[in-house]
Amino acid sequence: MEENNFSVVADVTTEDIEAIKPVVVSLFGDAAIKPVTGGFHIEGALTGTTAQDCNRHLLSAMRRVVKKTQLRASWTGHGVTERYFDYVLKSRVTEP
Repeated sequence: MEENNFSVVADVTTEDIEAIKPVVVSLFGDAAIKPVTGGFHIEGALTGTTAQDCNRHLLSAMRRVVKKTQLRASWTGHGVTERYFDYVLKSRVTEP
């Protein structure tokens, strides 16, 4: 399958911020994350076959470290924005 670039704007909430931080930094780098109360705000990009694949990759990597981690993410690629809460697709918007 073809690899695509997806930009992401996401909020991560977790019980152990310090344990999750290395996972997020390894995927996005320091510049892409900003600490907020209870977690992080992320703005960055990942490469994957679909936005769902990128979302699953990110959340699974964080949950391997801390099970009680939540992800609210908006993934944009090829004129389509998909919004997820954890693993569940909540909306898909195609830009005109």
